[in-house]
Amino acid sequence: MKLYHKLSVLLMAGLLLVGGSMLTGCDNDDLDTNPYNRGGVNLLGFGPCPLKRLDNMRITGTQLNRVDKVLFPQGNTLLTESTTYEEAEFHLINNEEIEVVVPDQTVPGKLRLVVGNDTIVSVSKITFEETAVIENVAPIKNVCAGDVITISGEFVWNIASVTFSDYVVVEAENFLKNTRKEIQVEVPREAQSGEITFSNGADKPQIVSWPEPLEIRQTVVTGLSAEALEFGETITISGTDLNLVEKVNFPLMTEGVAFTVNADGTQLMTTVPETTISGTISLV
Repeated sequence: MKLYHKLSVLLMAGLLLVGGSMLTGCDNDDLDTNPYNRGGVNLLGFGPCPLKRLDNMRITGTQLNRVDKVLFPQGNTLLTESTTYEEAEFHLINNEEIEVVVPDQTVPGKLRLVVGNDTIVSVSKITFEETAVIENVAPIKNVCAGDVITISGEFVWNIASVTFSDYVVVEAENFLKNTRKEIQVEVPREAQSGEITFSNGADKPQIVSWPEPLEIRQTVVTGLSAEALEFGETITISGTDLNLVEKVNFPLMTEGVAFTVNADGTQLMTTVPETTISGTISLV
């Protein structure tokens, strides 16, 4: 039995929605962030924001006498949940108020209060007073997903997020590098060519657009080894940047099939499954 396949390429982008209430906590019932429940450790607010590094900041809540550490997101490194944040000096004023010195290497992001083995994480971001001045973004052309772009200037570490076309957002805590004069961001796989913008993360954010659009390479298909295929036969798809493909779908199969891609991303090899029919192959 012969199968006749017409090849088409489907490129899909994810939509990242940013939202949330003022503050959120952890799952431990004793670390309750409900402002109407005063029975546990609550993080109710902090300020003033925007602020300056090395200034004093006030944190309000309940049972703050149980707080062991106050952690700020730190610059100069990629932050993940497993890494160490910068621990700040703090002074307990009373059970409902803490005074803390903002560390010098702090970047925009979420405040964390450590209570024993648990952590309360704010949804509201720490923001800073100085205006980021962006002097250069590079590279801006012929960029591929996974490439690193560098944003340089003055006080660029006050940038809270970078938004790529199609509303793909990278938060400051996920920057690869974050210093006063330079930040580095990995281009997400979902990002599309187009405008790139920068936000300071404030309640009424300052949004700055880079005047030159970012040009991101996409997968291009140039050929198919055969269109009349047997079940179980190997098929080779030719093109460029095929290493960006995450899933190969045959007709009637939405779960995808196994495939391999050569080192330079010019050939993708897969096997025709026995449960498919004639139709379109989609590369996601």
